[in-house]
Amino acid sequence: DINKRLIDMGIEVLRLDLRVMDGAKLSFKDKTYDLVGYMNTLFEYEPSICKKFVAEGLRVARKWVEFDTADRTDYCPAPSKKQIHEWLGEKIVVDVDLSQKRRLYIARLAN
Repeated sequence: DINKRLIDMGIEVLRLDLRVMDGAKLSFKDKTYDLVGYMNTLFEYEPSICKKFVAEGLRVARKWVEFDTADRTDYCPAPSKKQIHEWLGEKIVVDVDLSQKRRLYIARLAN
């Protein structure tokens, strides 16, 4: 998460291991986690930055990458479905319209 206050609350209240970091340069080793998830992230940045986020998720995930393209607006458009498919290609196993303004993608990585 980018919000330090919410990170601190998650650590204190839920006892989670949460950190603030640059999504385009995650400080984890390759294939660290079974699942890497991004929620409400990809609509806030330019597609070139989103592409870096997706690449980092693919790098640190062993099995799955999940993200949505929520809250698309004319002012903060999410990456297009075409862009997502270009970035993930054959890895996409779920591509679902959750609502008019929200899409869910799940990519499965090779074992």
